[in-house]
Amino acid sequence: IKYTTTLSAHSDICYEVKVKKLIKSQVFSPEFQIEIALSKKIIANDCYQFEWSNGNGKQKAITMYRKAADVMINLLAEEENNAQQQQNDNTKDYQKKANEVAIDCINNISAVYLKSK
Repeated sequence: IKYTTTLSAHSDICYEVKVKKLIKSQVFSPEFQIEIALSKKIIANDCYQFEWSNGNGKQKAITMYRKAADVMINLLAEEENNAQQQQNDNTKDYQKKANEVAIDCINNISAVYLKSK
């Protein structure tokens, strides 16, 4: 394996990841779920912008946008259940942000399909 400390712009990078431990399903805070979805959206945007030419960008972008939208749709469902039990300003803030991210991701999926035609 050859290691380098400098990379030219737009270099291909391969990461090796070793999973050491799986965490059992946990209930994550709404803020953390929104951050997860935004991270997935950023990755999808990168795939759309920089990986399109190699043929993998389309499917990667669609997959990541769908995963981000799914996280937000699940959060909205959870917040809807919580809202019925107790209504507070935080619930409204999370619902608004989750709606924005989900709609952005769904719109971006449409853009991917339009670009591929």
